[in-house]
Amino acid sequence: MALSVVSPVVAQLGLVFGVLRADWEAVVSASLVARDMDQALERGALTVPAGLREGLLLYLRVGIRPGSFLCAVLQNDLVDACRRADPVSAWGLQAIVSFLDNFAPAPSYGSPAAFEAWIEAGRTLRRQEEGSSC
Repeated sequence: MALSVVSPVVAQLGLVFGVLRADWEAVVSASLVARDMDQALERGALTVPAGLREGLLLYLRVGIRPGSFLCAVLQNDLVDACRRADPVSAWGLQAIVSFLDNFAPAPSYGSPAAFEAWIEAGRTLRRQEEGSSC
């Protein structure tokens, strides 16, 4: 019976490559999840009136403050949303609420505090991305 001797260098390389592979798999997995989530947002947003879709998606993706009607909806202020709605927005309110309920991340809407926290998180993310680009 022959014993297999593994040198310390080979053992270290195996450990390093194992960690790199695990990190790589995690990055790929996170990337696929993000892509799938983004595609789900796109598909789900098709029910939202066209004039509101881009603002809503920019808010959800990167925390950019939308127009006043969507701000009111996202903050769960029905009275203010109705005051600010044009006819198309008013007509699309049910579709927007359904989209939020089915596709939007729960922490992104529902109260003024959640709304502002989402915007601040997006602002922080954009600053980090700007700082890391060459």
